Amino acid sequence: MNKWLRLKLRLHRLTHWEYWPTWIVYLPCFLIYPFYALRARSLLFFTSANPSLDNGGAYLVSKQKIYKLFKPDLIPNTLLVHDSFDWPKCNLWLANNKISFPVVVKPDFGLRGDGLHVVKNENELEQFFGTINQAYLVQEFVDFEKELGVFVIRGADDQFKITSIVEREFMSVIGDGKSMLEELVLQTPRYAMQYDSIKNRYLKEFDKVIRSNEVFYFERIGNHSKGTKFKNGNYLNTQSMTKVMSETMNPIEGFNYGRLDIKYASLEGLLRGDGFKIIELNGVFSEPAHIYDPDATLLGAWRDLLTHFKALLKVSQASIQNGNQPSSLFDGLKKINRQFKLQRRLHL
Repeated sequence: MNKWLRLKLRLHRLTHWEYWPTWIVYLPCFLIYPFYALRARSLLFFTSANPSLDNGGAYLVSKQKIYKLFKPDLIPNTLLVHDSFDWPKCNLWLANNKISFPVVVKPDFGLRGDGLHVVKNENELEQFFGTINQAYLVQEFVDFEKELGVFVIRGADDQFKITSIVEREFMSVIGDGKSMLEELVLQTPRYAMQYDSIKNRYLKEFDKVIRSNEVFYFERIGNHSKGTKFKNGNYLNTQSMTKVMSETMNPIEGFNYGRLDIKYASLEGLLRGDGFKIIELNGVFSEPAHIYDPDATLLGAWRDLLTHFKALLKVSQASIQNGNQPSSLFDGLKKINRQFKLQRRLHL
């Protein structure tokens, strides 16, 4: 990648707020946070919002523990592993469950997609095991073509509502019969910013000319930091969608605020309540991710974030009144520090 293109990408990042630092995006929430803490009489009031999740789903939340809240047919087949010595166990698990490659590997206590990889074959997976320095999940790859993030809130009156839906558009390029894959990647700023990671994964295909109108799909991972486009999907917030989501979540007592990440085959099937898998359930640090639509404004994002933050305060206060006390400051800081240590180890 030449210097001129790098400069263009810096300018693109500067003029598109969806790539700005988190502290800018969440600035209004940071400013109002002390007042909310005073009202709730706790600096960590949010940890009481979801009693069914450790620390409300804010930090040190085991993904494997969350998966156990759901019926097995709603989640991907998943194995918890700890280190390289679990490789024989993992290999046997893959064979017994007839799971073929690719598979997904991700840290059990990961945040924001850090440490998530799609592993293409057995050799790659075995090599990966040699790098593990914390608990990881090995998971079947759900190859449904569509993905949604559905933000749900259950109020003090047990009223269930959807407050945000984001559609995730997986990375792909369309060939013109002349350009190599590398050139097509560099033509799209969103993908060009992922150049190094894409090159590492698709080096053998980089000099391949993609035929005219042929669609080349990259890994179907719905993570914004890995190049996925987030689109406002709030038009899907219908009574049918609410019914399916409430039926999915109602059996889980003590979950009141957060986002479901769902892969599905077709909208018709999803609205019937079948043909979908829950990839993640995120707690109180969830985002109403529709705000990252490229056409959204920063002011609109601030408005929606403040609306959800206010709802989080109300949910937390109601939960505290029901006897679910938030974490103490000392305990919370200790756990947050441990979470940061785990995040840093992912980059060693």
